[in-house]
Amino acid sequence: MAVKQSILGLSLSDKSVQAVEIEQDGNSNTLTAIDEWENTLPSKAEEDGYGIDKFVQYFAGFIKVNRLKAKKVSVALDTAQLVLNSIPMEDNLSRIELNEHINWELSQYHPEVAPKEFITDVHVLTQHTHDHWNEVLSVSVKRKDAYLVQQALAQLGLDLHILDVDHFSADTALRANYPDTNRKYL
Repeated sequence: MAVKQSILGLSLSDKSVQAVEIEQDGNSNTLTAIDEWENTLPSKAEEDGYGIDKFVQYFAGFIKVNRLKAKKVSVALDTAQLVLNSIPMEDNLSRIELNEHINWELSQYHPEVAPKEFITDVHVLTQHTHDHWNEVLSVSVKRKDAYLVQQALAQLGLDLHILDVDHFSADTALRANYPDTNRKYL
């Protein structure tokens, strides 16, 4: 007998929050709750407790009204909150050298923010083995923005499970919940 599992997902844009809870029972998925509300989390230079409090209030209402069971939350961030960069790189770089290149790129786009203030992930998009270079995608989010989301969820007793880019979140959710798909091209 399969164990029921509830999954809570949020999609955050600069204007709105979309929230869903899905209950998994073996091979079936059931949408148990869905809603949308204004995103009041502070953005950019704004730093106010009011926005966080309002977000937590809206989200707490969603949880209470729908009697949600999930304790882990997967969050998809709008690309407007991120730094996305496609960069050609030599294919023989060490991880340290790759990070140095990415940090240099970040400092060119955001000279007012130290590269260590970003959380960055890198994915190889295409490999050009004959020419010894790769096209890589660098995805960066400001640490304070990621922490803000985590802090708001923690106020509700929830854990941040996955923080992803809206473009990739569906693929990540699929692979996290169905590990057997990891070996398949999607």
